[in-house]
Amino acid sequence: METARKSSNNKIYLYSGIAFFGITIAAAVAFYTYSMICPCERTPGGILFGERINEPVSDWSHVNEVENCELQIAAGIRPHSLTLNCWATPEGVLFVGCMSCDNKYWGYQVGPNEKGYIRVAGRVYPVTVNRIEDPAEMDNVWRSRFYKLGLLSTEPVTEEPRDEGWWAFSVVSRPS
Repeated sequence: METARKSSNNKIYLYSGIAFFGITIAAAVAFYTYSMICPCERTPGGILFGERINEPVSDWSHVNEVENCELQIAAGIRPHSLTLNCWATPEGVLFVGCMSCDNKYWGYQVGPNEKGYIRVAGRVYPVTVNRIEDPAEMDNVWRSRFYKLGLLSTEPVTEEPRDEGWWAFSVVSRPS
């Protein structure tokens, strides 16, 4: 009787272990697949895939040739990526912006000197991200985005006042 009970318990442990392993593998495959598809529009993603560029970038002017960039940061124990407006100043300094960011999860995840990755036209660069909080600097960054909008538009671009819920982040190349 005792041997039958031990055998039964061993089978329960074995099947539980197999189920746990199967669920873990399925979750990993689902996250990997999800990362291959997103970020897309307003839906966040996971890991950014693409050609890895490890050389430092001092002039980000090439981001003005694409509509958006994708940024990956750490959000707890998992990578979190999203599609953002990005632009470079005429001097090649890179920024990303976020409208109504005080209502969004990701903005609060960016700490000082946050390590991340930015994908531009399928190429992934290691970067350091910092939130800009000084109002005068934010106004300057807000105005700098109209440079890119002017490059992409066939119509004259009218500068509008900065929205109070708009956040800006500087993005700087870092060694991988």
